[in-house]
Formats: sequence, C-alpha cells, structure tokens
Amino acid sequence: MVKNETGGKRSKQVARKTVEKPQTSQRVRYVEEPGEMYAIVTAKFGGRNIQVMCHDGVSRRCVIRNKFMKLKGDNSISIGSWLMVGIYEWEKRVDCTQTCDVLEIYLRAEKEKIKQTVNISVIKHIIEISNEMEGNKKGSELIFSETLDTIPEQENIHLIENTREDNWWVPKDSDSDGESGGEDKDGGDEDKDGGDEDKDGGDKNDKIKPYSDNLSEATIKQKQNLYKEKDFEKTMKIKESRKCKTETTFINEDDI
Repeated sequence: MVKNETGGKRSKQVARKTVEKPQTSQRVRYVEEPGEMYAIVTAKFGGRNIQVMCHDGVSRRCVIRNKFMKLKGDNSISIGSWLMVGIYEWEKRVDCTQTCDVLEIYLRAEKEKIKQTVNISVIKHIIEISNEMEGNKKGSELIFSETLDTIPEQENIHLIENTREDNWWVPKDSDSDGESGGEDKDGGDEDKDGGDEDKDGGDKNDKIKPYSDNLSEATIKQKQNLYKEKDFEKTMKIKESRKCKTETTFINEDDI
C-alpha cells in the first residue's frame, strides 16, 4: 500500500515531527534590574525554605516557588548551588530580616561563565563560600598524617599473649621455654658427657608443648575432665527424656 505522506488537506506538512528545531545556544541570565542578586545556598530548612548568602554579604531567607519545585533534573537545589534571587524591596520586618524568591538556578557550566564575565568584586563573597564548601568536601575524604603510631615490641607481645589466654587449650611452639629448659639440663650434662648441649637442646626445641604460661598441666587436665563430664551429663539427660516419652504405664483392675 502506498504510504500517505501528505494527508487529507496536507496537514502533515506542518506537523511538529517534520519541523526542524532551530539550534539556539542557552543564554545565561545575568543580574540587570534592581532587586536581583546572585546568591549561594548555605542551608536547607525543608519544604520550600532555604537560607542563602547574597553577593552584598547579607544572609536572607529564600522561598522556592512553584516553577522551581517541578522537573528536578535542572531545578535541583542543594547546599552550594548558585542562584539568582529577587529581594522584596517593599517588605519591612520588626527583626530587620529580609526574604527573597528564586529567579534562576545556575548549572555548573553557567556558573563558570559568570565567574569569567562578571566582575570579581561583585561576587567575591559567593566565591569565598563556595571555595570553603568544596575544600571541606575534598578534605573530609582523606586525612594524612606525618607521624605513624607504632606499638613497641613488648606491648605487642603482651597483646598476643592476652589473646592466647582465652584459647588455653591451643598448643604453641615454646621456643623460649625450650631454650631455657635445654640450657639448665644441658648444663648438668656437661660434666658427665662433656658436650651434648646442642643435641639435647635441639631435640627439646622441636617438641610442641601446651600453652601453660599461667596454667599448670594439672589444672589443664581438670578443665578437660570438667568439659567431658558436662558433655556426658547432657547426653544422659537427652536419653532419659527420650525414655520417658517411650515408656507406658499399665494399671491393674484390682487397684481401681
């Protein structure tokens, strides 16, 4: 079938899909009229209310109107965002505070254009605040220190021994005990054999002894026996409970 390109009354010729969109660059809005000011967001109070610092160095409460509450893609306002605000010139308050409305939200590219074109003395306060905010964000990520805290060897050994005290049943290589024990016993064998220190000392160092710095072998055996008795009692209780479930009682008619 032939494709209908024009339509009944040639109405498709003026359809939006056929019209070429003019390529226009987005124009940055600058402060031109009285009452307009550049500002930076310093705090958010929730809802439509924010606190801004204007380029004249005065902090004001700002209200976000309906136009900027929609389409949050380009209208998203956060702390550090650059705005154009309109001041209420007719407003008079008892506490001398002023309010303003949001007129424009600047993107990052527009912010750079304003820095290049507008006189620096005008937006001096805004640039200082934005630099402080960016510096705090970057500085909070990484913290460098010139000095390194090192633990002495004695404290490190003490920490390792404290962790091993909880697991008293784990054996360890007692190199220091083996060397001291080997020296004492080999010292007595010097008179008898005359030179068996290295052999006896080497054999005793290779042996693995239980960790008994603070506990003797008798106490270790007592604790092992206690654990075995507890396990035996648990198994006996389980067996008794099972027997009670399986046993049945019979009643004689004479007893009734």
